[in-house]
Amino acid sequence: MKDIEITFKCGSEWKYVDPIVPASQALPQWYKDMEAYRDGSKQAVDGNLKACPAIFDSMTQGYILPLWTDIYVEPSGEFIDGKSIPRFAWTKGIEITHPFLSVGSKQQTAGMPSADAIPSPWLRLESPWLISTPKGYSTLFIPPFGNADILFEPISGIVHTDIFSTYIKLLTLWKGPEDFQGVIKAGTPMVQMIPFKRESFQHNLTITTPEDEKEEQACNHAVGKLGFMASYRKFFNPTTKSQYK
Repeated sequence: MKDIEITFKCGSEWKYVDPIVPASQALPQWYKDMEAYRDGSKQAVDGNLKACPAIFDSMTQGYILPLWTDIYVEPSGEFIDGKSIPRFAWTKGIEITHPFLSVGSKQQTAGMPSADAIPSPWLRLESPWLISTPKGYSTLFIPPFGNADILFEPISGIVHTDIFSTYIKLLTLWKGPEDFQGVIKAGTPMVQMIPFKRESFQHNLTITTPEDEKEEQACNHAVGKLGFMASYRKFFNPTTKSQYK
């Protein structure tokens, strides 16, 4: 199967920034430090998150866009509903000819539960990266899987990156404490980008059959042969099972 090519471009003045990387190269540190564990003494084998292939596959899909320069954060002295809101500024010493950071209003996200719970307005960060995908492919932008400790929370969205070539813009919510004063370092994972092919689907709602039950039992039996993670990769993961042929 031929690989689908996605292209990221940035201006020469940004050539030294942390590059966009496959998500498989940007696993969160807590996940890399975790030891895989499975309790094989039970009929229904239990394990921790490191032993679950579904979680690993979600973390390794698509690409990670890291923060391209430091962002300085400090209390602004302004308040919304009695709560302090921060002031944001880019690192000094970079020649910027475009406003890469703008602040929205609370009214623009009113009614969004996660935004209503945060006193700060939302931010738009305009990255130096252009993205393009082949015809028929769009890109899903979501918060990086497994990086819940990041102080920015991107608002998810889909862009038809095959026909709309634009700099990647991140609409984000600030989740830091009111009195936060410090630096969000360049290289911080900001958003996970997952390209996908646009297709139409139809769905069916039906009742399971004896054949469905047999197939489910066969799957459960198969994943016990090499241990759950290894068996799943060998028999059921399309991106890895070819390695075992």
